Amino acid sequence: MSVLVIEAAPVPYPWWLKFLGIVLFALGFAPLMQPTWYEIATTAVLGALAAALAVTADRVLRLHRFLPLTVSTAVSVVTIELFADNPAHGGPVLLMLPALFYFVPGDYLSAATAELAAGLITTGALRLVYSVFLLVQLYVGVLLGVLFTGSSPHALFDVAAHSDLPRWALFLAWIVFTAGTLLAFATPLRFFWPLLLLVYVTVGVQSALTKFAGETGSTFAAAATLIARGPRRPPRLILILPGFFTLAVGSLGMRGLTTLVGGYVEGSRTC
Repeated sequence: MSVLVIEAAPVPYPWWLKFLGIVLFALGFAPLMQPTWYEIATTAVLGALAAALAVTADRVLRLHRFLPLTVSTAVSVVTIELFADNPAHGGPVLLMLPALFYFVPGDYLSAATAELAAGLITTGALRLVYSVFLLVQLYVGVLLGVLFTGSSPHALFDVAAHSDLPRWALFLAWIVFTAGTLLAFATPLRFFWPLLLLVYVTVGVQSALTKFAGETGSTFAAAATLIARGPRRPPRLILILPGFFTLAVGSLGMRGLTTLVGGYVEGSRTC
């Protein structure tokens, strides 16, 4: 099937389901940033703002071209003005990231790295440049939010608040995340259970092997390859997508850049 045919095909879900999917996607990811009820409540508002702009951009081509910049600017302004008034709630960077996560090119960065390692220089380099361009848009948008609100760049700290979420909420968050992934990225609903299984496998491996990050990626890739075998099972690309997001490759880079601008040298460890 050609690319033109795919692009011309009708979307599988109406706009309001994509809106809901982006919000659920952000809410499911929020506890990974800060396991607090405040983070979840803030993400519900900011995620709805980001989702509204995303579905609007599907109908307004000019907005779509600069969507990451527009969304990150709007989220940055609202976060600084409404939600970042108390350091006890955590840093503004951690409050912003879940709402911006849909636009962070973590999957592109991971794919570009794999392609370059495999010797696919042209496609890998193009994907890497495009990923960096998207990250720069998000980064500049956050800085514009600081500028528009008249805040100091030092406001961009990312110290996490004290956890107040029960363990069951952290466990259920990945179910919300997987449901949001299906709707936000137009994935058929029949793939929900295989994707949910792989999300929990990825999170479990990452938690168990936090000191050996390299093994996390290889273990997940092996699990995705095994489950992808067979004509009745989901395509490998669909299986891999949620796993890349749970590893949060792009969000770490975004978090590191913004905290460095804020004057916090620990941001260099995150980049």
